[in-house]
Amino acid sequence: MEYSTYIVRTASDVLEIKQSILDKLICIQSHFAPVASKNDYYLAVAYLIRDKILVPLARTARIYYQKDSRTIYCHDILTMEMNYI
Repeated sequence: MEYSTYIVRTASDVLEIKQSILDKLICIQSHFAPVASKNDYYLAVAYLIRDKILVPLARTARIYYQKDSRTIYCHDILTMEMNYI
């Protein structure tokens, strides 16, 4: 199954960051700048940071899924070794 491309504004310079915060303020919280509170701006910044973290994570997860990759964690390996002793 092919996933549709979802473009998320992940700003990289100051002007893009400002615009992205305003976008989050309007599109996610339904507030515009003149009436937004400090908490509204705080949440807009939090959404921006969330997107900056989740977009690369989702991209990596999709690649792992498509390649049918599996990950073994050290804790699991140590637990398995302890069960055989």
